[in-house]
Amino acid sequence: AEKAIERGVEIREGITVRNIQPQADCVIIETDSETFTAQIAVGADGSNGVTRRCVMPNAPVHTARALEVITPEHNVIASEAKQSPLRRRLFHREEHPPRNDIHESGVAYFDFLPVPNGIAGYTWDFPTQVNGQPMRCWGIYDTNLLSSKTRPPLKEPLAEEMSRHGFDLSQCEIKGHPIRWFDPFDPISVPRVLLVGDAAGADPLFGEGISIALGYGNLAACEIKQA
Repeated sequence: AEKAIERGVEIREGITVRNIQPQADCVIIETDSETFTAQIAVGADGSNGVTRRCVMPNAPVHTARALEVITPEHNVIASEAKQSPLRRRLFHREEHPPRNDIHESGVAYFDFLPVPNGIAGYTWDFPTQVNGQPMRCWGIYDTNLLSSKTRPPLKEPLAEEMSRHGFDLSQCEIKGHPIRWFDPFDPISVPRVLLVGDAAGADPLFGEGISIALGYGNLAACEIKQA
């Protein structure tokens, strides 16, 4: 944002977009404070963004499920009293040591063990930072490609995975995220309006969107320049 401002881009914060109306010669953008008129609008407003709903209300949408929790890097050991005998055995097996070892603090894990249980995705565990403090991000992702069957709950396999490594999901704040994944046959633009980033779609296999969003930005910039 700072670089954009340096290049003369005006950023308005605290404004909510209510409606986007493509016209033959412009785009009308209605907000909660005023109405803007633009030559081109770029919807970079995420999976639940208003842009797609306004300009492509009937377009197919593929929605994956994800749960995410943040834990301290160390010292959140799950209570063995809450663990089943199977969990206790897994917890004490040498091949599944707790991830409290300082040597593992920079390692990321992606585990596809939930797939046989009808979850077309994986659990994850990787290092992150919150306000400069080292933390770990845990979660579970399901593409919903098996959604024709009964969709299994996500909390149980996530709790199982965290328990194996000494973390207790019941002590954590859980956040849920809908993720729209990209399908090459679905539209991501109409005249004068482009979707980019998660608004256009994330990687279906992993649900990852940051690196792809950078690619979308480059493509959108080239398309706008050509137009």
